[in-house]
Amino acid sequence: MARRGPPRGRRTALLGLLAALALVIAGCGGGGDSGGESESASRRKLEVAAEKVSKAKSLRLSLAFEIEEDGDPEEIGCLDLAVDTAKPESVDLMFFDLNCAGGVESNELIAVGHRAWGSTGPGSWREAKITPALLHELSDEQTDFGELMAAAEDITATAEGSAVEEGEGEFVDVTGYSFEAPASAFPGSADLGDLKVEFEATLDHRGYLRELVVHGEEDGAGATVTANYERIDEPQEIEPPSKSEVKGPATTIDSREELDALFGLSTP
Repeated sequence: MARRGPPRGRRTALLGLLAALALVIAGCGGGGDSGGESESASRRKLEVAAEKVSKAKSLRLSLAFEIEEDGDPEEIGCLDLAVDTAKPESVDLMFFDLNCAGGVESNELIAVGHRAWGSTGPGSWREAKITPALLHELSDEQTDFGELMAAAEDITATAEGSAVEEGEGEFVDVTGYSFEAPASAFPGSADLGDLKVEFEATLDHRGYLRELVVHGEEDGAGATVTANYERIDEPQEIEPPSKSEVKGPATTIDSREELDALFGLSTP
């Protein structure tokens, strides 16, 4: 049976909330005390964990989007991003219509060095030449959390409150962190005012940020963005598409806006 989604006006508001939360999770970190850790110790661990992710040589990120109304959650999309800074620097960005595990891929962008390819259909790609600055923008898009840790109001650390996979199918209990902040504290979110935003962070035993969940509610409706970081500092093996699948001449692109317009890239 097909599930009826939220009314158009409410759904539009929820998607706007998701977009704002995605900006928060993409560019900003941590305050409270529990689990035997002082607030200052917890904040420092979160700051170090965020810095480690931002400086990682390579990683894979999944960014899942979910909306909820009247207690009924709905997965509406997922972004899967692989970044490898080994020369030539490379990025593989995929969008799915439901979730990264069971959704249908809608768009993919591969960038290697100063060349990029965007999917236009099964077995079909368009090529573009991109600037070094644009490649760095793509690779840094979901890994800079410095402002987030500084803006959080309260931190609660819960011993063995989360678990991370450290080895093939082996999960280990680790300390979980939660904190809150008003959305207006973050760049690009001032129009959301005092909307309450809740965060949950999970660090592994090496001190790397492995999961960050952002949840916001307004007028009984909610939106959640969940970021998972995997294969940190491991080769990502990103390869360009086959030459036979690339159609038409290459286009020169200087800005992210031009790239989004050419390849139809957008978050949910």
